[in-house]
Amino acid sequence: MDFGLPKLSSDNMVGHFLCALLLILVLGFEQGSSSVLNDPDRLEEDTYTTADVADDLAELNDLEVEQVQDSVSADVCKEIKDEFKAVQKKSMAEAKKEKPDSMIFWRQVEVRRSLRRSFQILQHGKRSKVDNSIAVRALRNEACAKHAIQDICETTKVLDLLNIPLNTRKRRRRRICKRKVLKCLEHEPLGNIKCPNKSEEKARFRTIDGTCNNVNQPLFGAAGTPFIRVQPADYADEISAPRVAENEDQLPNARNVSRFVHGSNANRQNPNSPRLTHLAMNWGQFLDHDFTLAGEQHVICETVPSNESECFNVEVPADDDVFQSRGVTFFELIRDAPFEFKLECSPGPREHINTITAFLDASNVYGSDEEEAEHLRAPDGTMRIMTARHGCPLGDLLPAQTDPEIPCVSKDPNRPCFVAGDERTNENQGLMSMHTLFVREHNRIATFFDENTEWEAEQIYQETRRIVGAELQFITYKEDLPLLLSPKTIRDNNLALLKGTRYFNGYNPNVNAQMSQAFSAAAYRFGHSLVQEEFLRLSQHSFEHKCNNDSKSEFYPIPVKDFGNPTYLYDKCNGGVDSIFRGLVKSPAAKIDGLFSKSIQENLFRGPGDLSDLISLNIQRGRERGVPSYTTYRNKFCKITPIVNSFEDLKEAGITQKDIDNLKSQYQSVNDVDLFVGGMLEPADSEGGALGKTFQCLLADQFKRLREGDRFWHENAPNPIKNTDKTAFTRCQLREIRKVTLAKIICDNAENIPSIPRRVLQQSKTFVDCNKLPIMNLDVFTPNFRCPWHVRAWGDSPDLEDEGDDGLTE
Repeated sequence: MDFGLPKLSSDNMVGHFLCALLLILVLGFEQGSSSVLNDPDRLEEDTYTTADVADDLAELNDLEVEQVQDSVSADVCKEIKDEFKAVQKKSMAEAKKEKPDSMIFWRQVEVRRSLRRSFQILQHGKRSKVDNSIAVRALRNEACAKHAIQDICETTKVLDLLNIPLNTRKRRRRRICKRKVLKCLEHEPLGNIKCPNKSEEKARFRTIDGTCNNVNQPLFGAAGTPFIRVQPADYADEISAPRVAENEDQLPNARNVSRFVHGSNANRQNPNSPRLTHLAMNWGQFLDHDFTLAGEQHVICETVPSNESECFNVEVPADDDVFQSRGVTFFELIRDAPFEFKLECSPGPREHINTITAFLDASNVYGSDEEEAEHLRAPDGTMRIMTARHGCPLGDLLPAQTDPEIPCVSKDPNRPCFVAGDERTNENQGLMSMHTLFVREHNRIATFFDENTEWEAEQIYQETRRIVGAELQFITYKEDLPLLLSPKTIRDNNLALLKGTRYFNGYNPNVNAQMSQAFSAAAYRFGHSLVQEEFLRLSQHSFEHKCNNDSKSEFYPIPVKDFGNPTYLYDKCNGGVDSIFRGLVKSPAAKIDGLFSKSIQENLFRGPGDLSDLISLNIQRGRERGVPSYTTYRNKFCKITPIVNSFEDLKEAGITQKDIDNLKSQYQSVNDVDLFVGGMLEPADSEGGALGKTFQCLLADQFKRLREGDRFWHENAPNPIKNTDKTAFTRCQLREIRKVTLAKIICDNAENIPSIPRRVLQQSKTFVDCNKLPIMNLDVFTPNFRCPWHVRAWGDSPDLEDEGDDGLTE
């Protein structure tokens, strides 16, 4: 809905401001300051004492487990659905009063008046902003479902249908009723779209938005579809209110958890990782930006408390001198946009939009929609690049960001910010360099095809995109995951890549590769522990040879608190992109141990006027997205022994007594501990890998689905029944892909890196000449190349199979 808002001039500013203030006050009284306070279940007459809480928890097994988990029969569910439909019209009328169309108007007014409109420029851009008309409709549907379920759960008929005794305490009775009703009322399916005819040549290539990867479920993993859950959502009201404690109190302040559980690393007490390089941190971030970006609501949360119900700011405690001394009294956090399901008043817990494709498909290079992809590519099948206009000669850089509505940290017109397939490209210089690397890699391969085939530009682009996507998949599963996961975890989840010319036959069209809430909002954020205080920039000499502790690199390091400043990539006279890669490869990451660098815990800069703590935001984000507790995932989903039912059990799980004491100082129950917090405190699995058992479990689940649920997975065997006959690489092509290393990609696209460690995500003192690294022969991807008939038919012999492995493990 477009209200055609006029720009506020100085003449009418006061009048508009007074009108806005009046309506905001009215809406504030109607809506409350948060979705928790606005919960219709919190009735005034329904008092709850400490004894009641104790009784509830004591009777959990005999009531909630037995009754809530019991399946509801189809006949009963049909009657429940009829009851729900009978009150829908009344409930929608109530929802429209609670979430009126005027919300859209006043959100626009607030944005115009905002002092910090661009506070999240390094994490969100235009693409991930969800239109307010869509967001308000989704919020209204939530409110409708909430009112309808509350109404029917007040009726004797529904309670009888669900076998809930009337003498059950009112508060508990309603909670159980809501959960059982939601079991009957599921969200409307994602729907269906028409996919291209399978016989068409373009079926050989992925769509840019991920649709039709699965021909039977075309929206599985597509951009704009909701994250999935591996455990039921945990909302205070079962619908959307952020998670609360087990006894229904508020959870501890997220900043206090960051301070007193994870502690301050201001004195750089966090030890270095014994195995991972700092590049492993940036690879993880680059990868994350290939498959997860939640939609953001276009609202303003600049005050505490806020009249906007979708604000979930973190208040900075009064005794927090780190932030209070700098005038920071809260960290702004806007709740992620709710997904709008097809059915109006669709019942069920809030889900959230993944605005990019879930597949490991190099969408961080190419984009996740047609308009974005067209903007990034050149007419000849290469990717657009920028050549620096002044100073020392530079290699190709990413194209310049030219949209005047998108702020840039750099104020130098000769050193603008960059654009790439993901809008978070400018978060830090390591990430900018990684994006630059793969645009150069695309252009290197595309140029080869232009010179050695008669392909048109479109085919050059698509064939190259296909190979680059395969490179990302191979590097991730071959070089990255073995550092994070134990051999047992990899074996149990079938995550080991095959060798030689063998095909993978595990594609399963019933698997949805979409990101899980637990993975995106908690587990894959483990990489924040890897961040060091600075990015080293090394000269060629200090990169190739071991330096004494007292020696200095020739170039000044980049402080991580200087997030978003692109000027370092233009600084060829101080090494440019090459010096950044040298530093990332040579320097260790911080250890994954629940401690974090001062730069992200005390100096996180997200844009003008914003200073916050990333750890607090991670904790708060999990709560607002209804991510259940740490023990829920450890005990129920991962089924890790020993089971953790008390704080004392954490010691058997390997968590130190000091950390346990810190947890007890903040949380009332071990079942309240946030997933991100508990997962970060677990020690590395004794069987291998850098992560603890719970995060290994959640990563393994996600990467297993990414492999098995991707019809375009690079190892897939050609199979017309599974629609992979056109998408599969040949055996000879597969053998060449299996020679790829991230080290070689850096060598091929750097200006002056003649030697490098074989495994750049893993610390090593041994360097190898770039020319001695395995080379992917691009001839096998050209039309005139003929794969030997015996390889085409049966693959290599067992003896030759092992030659497909590059043998680079040190």
